[in-house]
Amino acid sequence: MKKVLFISKQSGLALSSAESKENGSSVLVETKNGTDHQVWAMEEISDSYVKLINQHTEKVLDLIAYGIENGSWVQQWESVPAESQLWTVTAVGDGYYKIKPKLVDRCLDIVGMSTESGTHVQLWDDLNGDNQLWTMEVVAEDQPEEPVKKTRKPRTTKAAGEKTAKTTRTKKAASSTEKPKTTRTRKTAASSSEASAKKTTAKKTTTRKKKTETSEAE
Repeated sequence: MKKVLFISKQSGLALSSAESKENGSSVLVETKNGTDHQVWAMEEISDSYVKLINQHTEKVLDLIAYGIENGSWVQQWESVPAESQLWTVTAVGDGYYKIKPKLVDRCLDIVGMSTESGTHVQLWDDLNGDNQLWTMEVVAEDQPEEPVKKTRKPRTTKAAGEKTAKTTRTKKAASSTEKPKTTRTRKTAASSSEASAKKTTAKKTTTRKKKTETSEAE
């Protein structure tokens, strides 16, 4: 929220609150001193309108009884959702601004074009007079807080973990599949060896029988 001083082009006096912090206290111009009485926070209500909040009283610049006629004074009042507290602050060139209420096309104006400290301010037709022009000096501006960035865990770690787990499971599966195959192969080889041995024994037996029969025949 921007905090500013409004300085009259005509007199060099600053828009100021009265000492009282009560609802209905006056708004006037006084010798510039930069105290909170003269500092106004500009609270943006929309793209077009602002509320002007005095830093001493914490009250809002307001039209007395919704007065919009020439010569209507302004006051300070607690912030309420009322159009009598909405204002435009419009640049008009050469560093000057006009301050107007939403309810009427009239300017914030110094009564009687006075240059005396302590003079009240009012609404008056826009005459482009120096007593209706203000410079705006920024004394503070709140910076928006930066959003906190959330730190995310890198996905690569999780992916690597999953890959390792998959590899381990694949190896286990392969190991489980291969072992029975080896056992069956060994059993098959043993069976083949036994069959071969039996055939060889049978062949030898047959040969010995033939030899015996031949010897007996002689």
